[in-house]
Formats: sequence, structure tokens, C-alpha cells
Amino acid sequence: MTHAVVSGNLSNADLSSAGLLGALMGSSNLTSADLAGADALGTDLSGAVLKDANLQGIDLDEAGLEYADLLGATGTPSGDAGAVWTDAVCPTGGSAAYYTAGCFSAVAVSTPAATPVITSGTAGDNGWYTSGVTVTWYWVDSQSLVPASCPATTSDADQGAAVAVSGSCTDSAGHTGTASVTVPIDTTPPVVALTGMRDGATYPLGDAPLPACTTSDALSGVADNAVTSILGGRSDGSPVAAACRWHSSGQYLGCPIPTPRHVRTGHQHTYTITVTENLGTGFVTAPPDAYSQNPEPVYFR
Repeated sequence: MTHAVVSGNLSNADLSSAGLLGALMGSSNLTSADLAGADALGTDLSGAVLKDANLQGIDLDEAGLEYADLLGATGTPSGDAGAVWTDAVCPTGGSAAYYTAGCFSAVAVSTPAATPVITSGTAGDNGWYTSGVTVTWYWVDSQSLVPASCPATTSDADQGAAVAVSGSCTDSAGHTGTASVTVPIDTTPPVVALTGMRDGATYPLGDAPLPACTTSDALSGVADNAVTSILGGRSDGSPVAAACRWHSSGQYLGCPIPTPRHVRTGHQHTYTITVTENLGTGFVTAPPDAYSQNPEPVYFR
């Protein structure tokens, strides 16, 4: 694979003792790959993911490791002279900037320094999080760290455009380092309000107000405004109920029916009258006979 162009998913690949001299492997996924004893002299590994990879005895002289992620990688290279480690993540999770000459050299800081990474939380759009977050600090120091004084993670569920999540760590010499990361968090959904109509109100056909709605969000703002939709209702207007009473003297059933507001006249605007009766088990539609129908179509003149 000398001077080869290699990319894509090479996770768990067996590249032990492989000849990778001058290969272009930038942004490759080499998670858990076995690179033990590989010749990577001058190999471009910029942006490559080398998490949990076996790097025992690999030759990284003159290799390009800018932005590479070596979190959890094991083993020690046979050499990395002239390697470029700009913004790489070391096996400890700390930034290569905290080491004298790359991830496998001595730690350059004598006060605890952190590389904060958001390792838990629900990412939304435009950099916002829609849940609380957990930040892992990845402390490094040339002195030994005091575990009880160096929490590995810090969680925060506050809301705001700039929630500051902070951590601190003390080493065995008594030096205390602090770190902070600012995160936009919005866990509250937008508020939608209906305007123009009252909840539970009944409106006659043609006399209903125009419905509308408003959308607001106090933190991240509104991406898509709500829109109104109308479901249900009756094409012939709102129903009007009337109670009927039996007149024993005249032997007839009287049902005074109020005329609905804004009733439409003419044969083209047909309404219906439906008779229901309660025989002791609740109201049901009364059966028609040979001289009537139920519902009965009517219109107004």
C-alpha cells in the first residue's frame, strides 16, 4: 500500500506490519484496526479515526496526524520524529497541544489542563441541544492527578443560549486547573396559540371567524411557524336542538324549532331535521313510517 490512496471504513482491519509508506489515508475510519509494526513513514493520517487502534511498534516518522482521533489507542510507536500533531486527540483524550512533541511525548503542562468534549446529549439543529448535556474533561498533567478532585464528567440541564459547563481538577502538587465549555441548550418546545376562535364554541356556517395561530419560542427561536388546519364540522351549519312535548288535548307532538341565525334560504340550501327518542336506554334516531322520513329535508323561504 506504499503511496496508495486509501479511504473509507477500515475499522477492525488487520494492517499489522503493512507497508503504508507515504499512503494518503486522511479521514479514514481505522477504529480498532491492528497497525502493529506497520510502516507509516510520511503517511497522511490527517483527520483519521484511530480510536482503540493497536499502534504498537508503528513507524509514524514524518506522518501527518492533524486532527486525528487516537482516543483509547494502545501501544507505543517505534518512532514519530517529525510527525505533525496539530489538534490531534491523544489516547488519553487530551489534546496533543498539551504534550511537548506529540501524543507519545512528555506532558508539557504542570497544572491540570482539560480537553472538554460533549459526550452525552441530544443534538438539535444549528448547534443547539434539546436536552441537558454531559461534558467529559480528559484532564492531563505532568504531576499525578487526585481522582477525588478531578471529576471525569460534569452534567448540566440548564437552558440558555450560552450555558457554561465548568470543571476543575487538582494535582498532587496542589495545582488546580479549571476548564469551561459554552453550550446552547433549549429543552422547551415552541408555544402555539390559536387566535380568532374560542375553545368549545359553535359557529354557524358562513358566520365563523377566521382562525389563525401564532408560534413563539423564547430561546432558540422558531424554525417553522405553525399553520392552521380545519377538520370536522358540518357542511350544513351547526345543529340546533329542540325539545318536543306531547299535547294530549290535540293529540299531537309539538316541537318548537328555533330558526338558526343567518339561515340560508332557497332550495339550494337544504337543511335536515332529525327526530330522536329515548325509550329508556338513551336517545336513538326514531324510525320513519310510510308517511314520513327521518331525517327530514327542509329549506327556508
